[in-house]
Formats: sequence, C-alpha cells, structure tokens
Amino acid sequence: MGRGGVRSGSGRKPQGAAILSLHGGRRRNRVKPAEEPPKEPQELQEPVNRPEDLPEDQQAVWDELAPFAIQAGTLTPQTRSAFVMLCRNVVLERRLAAAPNCGDSNHRGMLQWVASRMKDFAIAPFGKPVVRMTAAKPVDPFAEFDQVG
Repeated sequence: MGRGGVRSGSGRKPQGAAILSLHGGRRRNRVKPAEEPPKEPQELQEPVNRPEDLPEDQQAVWDELAPFAIQAGTLTPQTRSAFVMLCRNVVLERRLAAAPNCGDSNHRGMLQWVASRMKDFAIAPFGKPVVRMTAAKPVDPFAEFDQVG
C-alpha cells in the first residue's frame, strides 16, 4: 500500500516479558491493592430523637423507618433534617398513591425521589448484600516460627 494506507500488522512488534524486564520496559501485570474492610458505624455521640413538631402521619413514618436507618448508621444528628424531609415525602407519596390519578407524572416523580432517599439512608434494598464485617485479628505470618520446641 501507499504511504497513507493502513496495513494490518504494521508497526513495532511487541517484545517479550524477558526483554522488557532487561531493558526496564513497562510492566503490564498490575496487582490490585488489597481492599480495606468496611468501617463499622461509629457510636452516635448523641441520640437522634424524632422532632416533636412533626405531624402525626410523619411521626408514624419516622417511627417505621428510623430504626432501620439508625441500625445502618445513616441517621445521625447531621442527617436528621434530610430524614424529616424523607418522612414528609413518604406521606405525600402515599397520598398520591391513594388518589384517583395514581401513576401520573407527579406520582412517578415522587416515587423516584422517595426510592432514591431510602437508598441514601440504606433503608431500601439496592441489589447487593450488605455485609457487616467485624475487625479481623491480624495474622502473624511468623507465628509458626515463634513456637519453641
């Protein structure tokens, strides 16, 4: 082919691993870093109490969902206002679900919003198992040599 044409197999031929290691070539076998075990939720410094000024229907949603969010470690004093908004919108979604125009764009939008926030608080399933690992004791690689006898 001419100068501008492309020919398969053109270009420099790949060198073997032995040649690359001798000449300081790039290593292509990457080792993935060890994954750190997930951290356990820290104990809350202060309890997260339900706001007393919530309407009754929102209080019922709080009482229904808060234990799961506290267990997941996602309901903290810093996320309390976002959880109140979740409770408010769960009540609105339930009202829209009971309305004659159930399934319209307003209801679908509210369903998406509520589902997203429930995942934010780790209340709704998200397709993967949640594994709680306890801190494993470090393994001493020289333990067998420390034994006398």
